[in-house]
Amino acid sequence: MDASKKAKNVSAADRAKQYPPGVLHSDRGKLFCTSCNITVDHYRKSSVDRHLDSSIHSLSKKQTTVTSLFQKSTENREARNSLNFDLTEAFVCANIPFETLDNKKLRDFFRRNVANGGVIPSSTQLRREYLPKVAEFHKQEIKEMLKQSGSLSVVTDESTDAQDQYVLHVLFVLQGLNGETDSELKAVLADTVYLQAVNYNTVAQAVVKCLNTFEVDFDDVSAFISDNASYMSKAYNQVLQGLLPNSVHLTCNAHIVALASDIWRTNFPEVDLIANVKKVFKYCPSQKLHFKQHIQSTIQDVGSALPAKLPPEPVKMRWGSWYAAAEYHAQYLKFYLTFVTQEIEITPNTAVLNELKRLLGSSENIQLQLDLIARHGKQLEDLIKWFESRKIRIQQAYNKVADVIHNYQTLKGE
Repeated sequence: MDASKKAKNVSAADRAKQYPPGVLHSDRGKLFCTSCNITVDHYRKSSVDRHLDSSIHSLSKKQTTVTSLFQKSTENREARNSLNFDLTEAFVCANIPFETLDNKKLRDFFRRNVANGGVIPSSTQLRREYLPKVAEFHKQEIKEMLKQSGSLSVVTDESTDAQDQYVLHVLFVLQGLNGETDSELKAVLADTVYLQAVNYNTVAQAVVKCLNTFEVDFDDVSAFISDNASYMSKAYNQVLQGLLPNSVHLTCNAHIVALASDIWRTNFPEVDLIANVKKVFKYCPSQKLHFKQHIQSTIQDVGSALPAKLPPEPVKMRWGSWYAAAEYHAQYLKFYLTFVTQEIEITPNTAVLNELKRLLGSSENIQLQLDLIARHGKQLEDLIKWFESRKIRIQQAYNKVADVIHNYQTLKGE
């Protein structure tokens, strides 16, 4: 049956029941969008869906929700509240510090070119009065999505911030939004928790508190996804598994591959050259310029087609960056000895330079190892990047991992 055809036996009340509570309502035989307060053709479900997906509905729904966050006031006051709310939300989403708004030139620009721009409050007032309302609005948005979702997965990851504080991120991955079983997964950040200590108990408590905050039915949680840390496994096995009866514990595939690559990397101890080069440029930034100039002049002398660029810096939290650095050093190792010798003549007591020169004493062996890593390590680097992407299919993941295992087993047998 064509879904676009009218279903004359469907009443407005029946059509409203097909959607989450509060989205639509019927009155005197007509179907109304609750947030927009306009009538919608209840005979055609496709017409209702088009309206709910339209920008007009989304804007009206947001304006209604935002207005409800503030006390009732005059129309002018509501306009100012809406402007300040949107401005706060935009600055947060763009990661712009609120203190930027205290700049006199910027405030003059808003006053001249933006309606109500002259009454934009200070950064302190935005942070105190409007930021909590932005957070509350997005919390309500997530709750609304949870009502429309068939099930969800909980994803957790712990890290440290710039002040070395322990930070736990809790994400919800929603499935079956709007009743569609084949819809794409949608990930939302539910909470960011600062932990006094990192152990299975603090992690489990943070996850349970987050689920309760968003009024999640524990039976709807299908998976708990984390890295391979022992405290994450213990948090699930000893606490969360009993609370989430329909869930399974899945570990991050990218993290598993990264652990395997770390083991593979330990077989090349002489390639500590990578970390040493990083230290040389970190402790003396001017040497970056010297090195680039050295490469440029050397390339011109030998007629090489290599570009004159600086080496990438491997970062511990960016899996795969070490392999990218190894690939670079495999190409540029021949330029290092003369560069290091020149720099030692300028600063003879520099420890990192002397250590780098010592390592370069076996440059032929290092070159062989770097060539091997560059040739075969890229498989791991590409696999890690693929696992970090947004669209992963389990059958593809299995095939890619199986291909890498097969290739390395073949390499071992050579």
